[in-house]
Amino acid sequence: MNLTRTITLVIVVALAATAFAAPPAASADTSALLAEAAGLAASGDLEGAIKITMKAAADPSATPGDAARALNAALNYYSRDKRPPAAPPPLRLNSLFSDHAVFQRGMPIPVFGYATPGSYVAIGFNGYWTHTQAGENGAFRAYLPAQEAGGPYVLEACADGASAKAEDIYVGEVWVAGGQSNMEMPLTGYEAPVPKEDYVALAADVPVRMLKVEPNSAFCVNDDCHGTWMTTWKGHENKWSAAASFFAYAVARELKVPVGILLCSYGGSNAETWMTFGTLHRFPGRRDAAEKFEFGLRKSVLAENHLPAFSTNYGFASPAYTRVVKAVDANPKFDLRQPSGGREAPDYDDSAWKRVAVPGDWRSSLRPVNGIAWFRKVVEIPAAWAGKELALSLGAIDKQDVTYFNGVQVGATGKGFEHAYWGTPRNYTVPADKVAAGRAVIAVRALSFAAGAGLYGPAEAMSLSCPAAGGDSIPLAGEWAAEISLSIGPQQGGTRICYRFPHHLADSMLPTIIPYAVRGAIWYQGERNAGNKDYAELMTELIGEWRARWNQDEFAFYQVLLAGLKTGQGWPEIRRQQIEAAKATGTGYASATDGGYVFVHPPYKRPVGERLARCALADTYGLPIESHGPEFAKATFADGAIRVTFDHAAGLKAKGDSLGGFEVADANGEFAPAAAKIDGECVVVSLPEGVNAPSAVRYAWQPDPADANLYNGEDLPAIPFSEKLR
Repeated sequence: MNLTRTITLVIVVALAATAFAAPPAASADTSALLAEAAGLAASGDLEGAIKITMKAAADPSATPGDAARALNAALNYYSRDKRPPAAPPPLRLNSLFSDHAVFQRGMPIPVFGYATPGSYVAIGFNGYWTHTQAGENGAFRAYLPAQEAGGPYVLEACADGASAKAEDIYVGEVWVAGGQSNMEMPLTGYEAPVPKEDYVALAADVPVRMLKVEPNSAFCVNDDCHGTWMTTWKGHENKWSAAASFFAYAVARELKVPVGILLCSYGGSNAETWMTFGTLHRFPGRRDAAEKFEFGLRKSVLAENHLPAFSTNYGFASPAYTRVVKAVDANPKFDLRQPSGGREAPDYDDSAWKRVAVPGDWRSSLRPVNGIAWFRKVVEIPAAWAGKELALSLGAIDKQDVTYFNGVQVGATGKGFEHAYWGTPRNYTVPADKVAAGRAVIAVRALSFAAGAGLYGPAEAMSLSCPAAGGDSIPLAGEWAAEISLSIGPQQGGTRICYRFPHHLADSMLPTIIPYAVRGAIWYQGERNAGNKDYAELMTELIGEWRARWNQDEFAFYQVLLAGLKTGQGWPEIRRQQIEAAKATGTGYASATDGGYVFVHPPYKRPVGERLARCALADTYGLPIESHGPEFAKATFADGAIRVTFDHAAGLKAKGDSLGGFEVADANGEFAPAAAKIDGECVVVSLPEGVNAPSAVRYAWQPDPADANLYNGEDLPAIPFSEKLR
């Protein structure tokens, strides 16, 4: 049986097993084949091992458990085969223990890496030495005693004649920054950058450093971190998490100790991808999805070379889609309907194309699919610009683009299945010799293989200007002609996004930083879980699991209540569940509800980071500062009005001419806006017209509660609530 047919049968078996319990012990025949494959792998014949395990998985008599075990072995052999051919060094510290690292003070410091299997490793730091032995796979771990804040120090390691060293190490406070894109968002922003005036808060008299854990979507558990410690945000604005930066600098200024951030987040990820299979398997309502991924979908994709394939950075792609992406890379003018190009030409007839509003997501304005879309816009070039260089700014494009001016390519970003540029502003230069007065056409071929798609702007970042002619500009936001030239949806195979699969990042990214000693985590996530009724339970389990994985009962955890977004359906409920999970676990949260924006990534990350820092400073470090905004305590109805009492209400005030954001429900539960006024540390809410028997009161209970303006004396916003009247 040839390898192609073998793998095809394997996929049939894997997909047929839509859900099944933990695999039983392998049959004698399967065990024999797996043993034979292990022998081949040990001898270096990984291709032979893959063929044998594929044969076992494709056996029609194999149980689903046997097929899963065999296919899992094949995938791991394949993964091993794709590693760099060079032999690993005889001694290597994990990237976490590299130059400029920050170690957690007051806790034993685990140090880990790889050495020759069975060799003894000596570790030295700040005058203390300890010893350990590398295991059969070469992995080692040693523990240094707890240290006081200070530095710089040198970390040394030696084993069997080899040595390694990391310099400029400080000891202070270390935090994990986790979640999805709003935590990952760098200072340069996605749709818009962090306001420059906020950069003044990115300063401290002690070192603040950050390590960005590189994305990884490997099949199996991965415990090898890839990343480097950055000693300053300057020059790294496109990598430093904005929210985590403001948090770290605020903590460093107040505690006067070095602060390190492990940025371990992934844009678009849901909560369950950061939880292990074992936890999800026990979790009501999540077991089936976890099993289907673990035993089926994870192993069901093939590459053109007939071996299991995956993108280490993003997800799976069907063979047909892979061929398209390769063709796109080879031809900047690639168009499935018109392979020789033409859509970029200024005289191309786009009269039949749809007119759409830009910026925006083409999945809403054109069709709800991924693939390739062309965008064209006609502009009028002033006579004063002729023969002069132009600056073309298009804002962010999700995910890749090739951009033309009058048929000439002037810029391109991204290739293959690269996804890192989905929020990167496009700024291209139009050569002077290509600029003439009169009509000109800007054409963009955009490619998105998964999730969001389109020219995202924001509008103010989209312009064509002539720096040599006084800096006047032509706005480019507005109506564009657009057409999808290649549709890749589920019916075409499309892509499968790894970072949304159950327990995937809990296997491939999170283990790379465990058990590095940390104080706790700050967490900005929830957008992807909007609409989930069990989010509070998920987050309660996630927090408990992270505490267990770090073996720290006092592992601190602070969530961000989602920022306002008019299209954020289900967000008020997600915020409620975030609060519920925090209370269930004894952890905390900071509100970003007053930081709304027209897109999902608000640039206003300074208040987010500094409010998280307040939580940590008050609740983790015990400083006598206010860490919360006004929080609902009770509500009573009397004398035709509702009196709402708050905790954390010292200096209660409204920002603006009048207090807003309150609503009252009638006896049928229908809410209406209600007038309200401050009375000491309480708010008195009047009944809306026609409401005589109120049943509930709520505040800031909208996707974007822009009119909610209640704060305490520390300028911390009131926490959203919705409460029945008793």
